[in-house]
Amino acid sequence: MIIQTKWFRFGITSSFKWLSNEQVYGICNRTEDGLYIPFIDYDDLPFEYVVEELRRLQIDFGLSTFYLIQSSKQGYHAICLDKLSLYAFENVLQYTSCDRSYRDIPSKRGIKQWTLRVTKKNGFKPNFVGILEAKGRKEKSLAHATILKKLYDIDCDITNNDKKENLVFAKYEI
Repeated sequence: MIIQTKWFRFGITSSFKWLSNEQVYGICNRTEDGLYIPFIDYDDLPFEYVVEELRRLQIDFGLSTFYLIQSSKQGYHAICLDKLSLYAFENVLQYTSCDRSYRDIPSKRGIKQWTLRVTKKNGFKPNFVGILEAKGRKEKSLAHATILKKLYDIDCDITNNDKKENLVFAKYEI
């Protein structure tokens, strides 16, 4: 649970979060060679809205296929295997309706990587719900394609892959 308070007269904002002590695991989007694959975390948005926005990102940024994972009753994770620079990835995130705390977390932690949960949270296990296909020419992350296959049995398009196999996992408390 997060409680946010704002005192506009003084320009002060504060937030408090109670942790449930539930341990979860996630995968990080930084690749072995220091690039980033698009990870986008959507909360409380209808599936159709998410799909429309991702289609727009594919057109505007030349991104290839997105793999969609339902992360909660009304939450979705979108993963694209295209490798981008940090600047390019942050630019993509700025054009999304993703969860704001997800977008901003690296500025609070100092580590430039974004994580998507792959284990249960509050009894809901993430599950694969669809693919938004698009052609692209960017190099793709083989390590991320491999973990998507293992976790969700997704056959990803890995033509033009980087042949790198290392991936960063995260364990954190919610």
